[in-house]
Amino acid sequence: MILVVGKLEILDGKRDELVVRSQESVVAARSTAGCLEFAVSADPLDINRVNIHEEWMSKTALDEFRNNGPTDDLFDLVVSFSVKEHEIG
Repeated sequence: MILVVGKLEILDGKRDELVVRSQESVVAARSTAGCLEFAVSADPLDINRVNIHEEWMSKTALDEFRNNGPTDDLFDLVVSFSVKEHEIG
C-alpha cells in the first residue's frame, strides 16, 4: 500500500477555495481502480493550511491517477507544501 500524506500552506484567505477546487480530483481519485482513500481537507486550526491524505493499493495505481487525473492546476494558491509518499507492507 502507498500512503501520501502532508500539508499545503495556502495563500491568505484561499484555503476554502482550494478545497472546493479540489473536489473534481477527489471524485476522480476515488473512482480510480486502486484508490482506497483520497481526501483534501481544511485544517481546523490553521486557516491557511490544507491536509492531504491518500491511500493507494499500489504505486502503479497512484501513477495511473497522476498521469490521467484532472489537470486543474491548484498550485497557484499554494505557498509551500510538505507531502510525503510512504510504502507500507
